[in-house]
Amino acid sequence: MRVAYFDCFSGISGDMILGALMDIGLDIDYLKKEFKKLNISGYNVTAKKVEKNRISGTKVDITLREEQKHCNLRNINKIIAEVRTTRHFQNVMLIIFCDYSSHSTSNKSFSWNLSRVLPPRL
Repeated sequence: MRVAYFDCFSGISGDMILGALMDIGLDIDYLKKEFKKLNISGYNVTAKKVEKNRISGTKVDITLREEQKHCNLRNINKIIAEVRTTRHFQNVMLIIFCDYSSHSTSNKSFSWNLSRVLPPRL
């Protein structure tokens, strides 16, 4: 079993999580392919290697091409339920969303079982 431990003493954002996953092997083409299965449009996904204060990593940007409506938890669950993918990947999306959103802003340390998140080939 592979486990990722995020010690986010000052918080973490979704693009930072995606960058960290890409640094350990998640392929951007795989990520883009899975994003295309969502019933949403009007965004671009890019990634590039960056270095800041002698720390290197992958910077993932998801930029909007058009205005998006606000989503609440019910909207997000509906989007995930309608994704044209395996039940496994739908569960992964729910796990990530619920795991991250359930932590208070004062305590951002949590861990994920990577076998539930990364594709089997990594």
